[in-house]
Amino acid sequence: MTYKLLLVSFYVLLISLNLKGNSLYNSDVSRSSKQYDQLLDSIIKMERLRDSSYRVSAIFGTKIIELAQESEDPNLIGKAEKAQGNTFMYQGLFDSAYYHYNKAIPEFEKANDLLDVGKVMNNIAIVYRRTYKAEKALEKYLEALKIYEALKFEKGIASIYFNVGCIYYSFKDYKNAEDYYLLALSLLEELDLGERLARVNMNLGVLYMDQMQLNKALFFMNKAKILNDKEGSLKQRTTILLNLGQLAYFKKEYPKALDYYAKCRHIRLKMDDVWGLVKLYNFTAQCLKDMGRYDEAFENLKASEDICKEFNLSDDLLKNYAIKTELFEICNKPIAALSLYKRITQIQDSLNFGLRTERLEELEFIHHMKIKEKEIAIKDLALSRKNILLLSLISLIILATAFVLFYLRSRSYRNKLQTLSLEQKVRLSQM
Repeated sequence: MTYKLLLVSFYVLLISLNLKGNSLYNSDVSRSSKQYDQLLDSIIKMERLRDSSYRVSAIFGTKIIELAQESEDPNLIGKAEKAQGNTFMYQGLFDSAYYHYNKAIPEFEKANDLLDVGKVMNNIAIVYRRTYKAEKALEKYLEALKIYEALKFEKGIASIYFNVGCIYYSFKDYKNAEDYYLLALSLLEELDLGERLARVNMNLGVLYMDQMQLNKALFFMNKAKILNDKEGSLKQRTTILLNLGQLAYFKKEYPKALDYYAKCRHIRLKMDDVWGLVKLYNFTAQCLKDMGRYDEAFENLKASEDICKEFNLSDDLLKNYAIKTELFEICNKPIAALSLYKRITQIQDSLNFGLRTERLEELEFIHHMKIKEKEIAIKDLALSRKNILLLSLISLIILATAFVLFYLRSRSYRNKLQTLSLEQKVRLSQM
C-alpha cells in the first residue's frame, strides 16, 4: 500500500510540474489543449486505479481535482468530481459520493454538457436508492431519463430501466423488477455493451435466485460471468463470484460456496471494497453456520459488524444480526438472542425504505404512464399497419369480385347474343 501511495504521489507531481512547465514555453491555445488532454488522461488513470485499490484511487482523485480547479475548465472539474464521486460510491461511502456529485453538476451546467449532467443525476439516484430514499431515487431517475430521451442516449435510457428495476427489486416487487430488467436487456443487446449486459444478466440471476428458481438463476449468472470475463470490471467479477457462491449455498453445495466466497474475498481485500466485504462476511457466516462451524461463523459476523458500524450500513447490519440471532439460539444462548432481536426491531423501525409514500406512488404512476404511452404508440403504429393491410386486402377482394361479376355478366350477354343469332338463322332457313 505504501508503495502504491508513493507511486501515485510521484505521478501527480510529474503531472503538476508538466502543467506548470507548459505555461513557460507554449502558447495559450496549445498549452490549454495539452493541459486538457493530460488531465483527462489522469482522470482515466485514476478510474483504473479502482481495480487495485479504492483508497489509492481516492487519494489520486483529490490531487486531480486540485489540478482541474487550477485549469479553471468547468468540464474537467466536473469530470474529476464525478470520477471521485464514483470511487466513493463503489466503496459504499455514500455521503462522500453525494458531496462530489453535487459539486460536479454545476460545473457540467457551466460547460453546457447535458449528457454528463444526466449521468451524475443517475448516479445520485443510485446513492438515494442505496440509502433507502426511494422517492428521491425515482425522482432523479426521471430527471436523468428526460435528458437522455432528449439526447437520444439509448445506453443511458437502458441504464435508467435497469436502475428502476433495482428499486422494484428492493420492494420485492419481482414482476416489475423483471419487466424493467428485460427492457434494459433488450436495449443493451442491440447496443452490444458487454459489461452492462453482464450486470443486467447478473441481476436477473439474483432476481430468480430470490424466488428459488435456481436453474434459471444459474443460466443468467453464467451468462453474466462469460460476458464480464471478456470485457468487464474486476469489481463486477467479485459480485458475480459472490452470487455464484450464493447459488451453490442454496443448492447445499457448501464447500463450493466457500470456495467462491474465498476467491471473492481475496479480490475485495486488495480493492479495499468495504461495502462488498460486509455482504461477503455475512454470506460466509451463514454458510459456516449451516455447516456447524459456529466459531468461524461468529468471526465472520464480527468482521461484518465492525464495518457496518463504522460506515453506518444499516441494511447489512440487520442481516448480520439475523444470522447471529440464529447462532445464539443454536448455541443455547436465549438471553443474547432476545437482546439482539430487540436491536433488530429498533433498526427496522428506523428504516422506512419499504414504505411507499404518496409521492413515490405518484412518481411511479408518472413513469408507468410514460412507458404505457410508448407501448400505446408502438401498438397504434402496428394497428395502423394492420388496418392498411386489411383495407388493401378488402379492396383487392372487392376489385376481384367486381371483375368476376363483370366477366360473368359479359359472358352471359355474349351467350344471349349467340342464341338470338342462331334463332334468327333458323327462322330464315325455315322461310
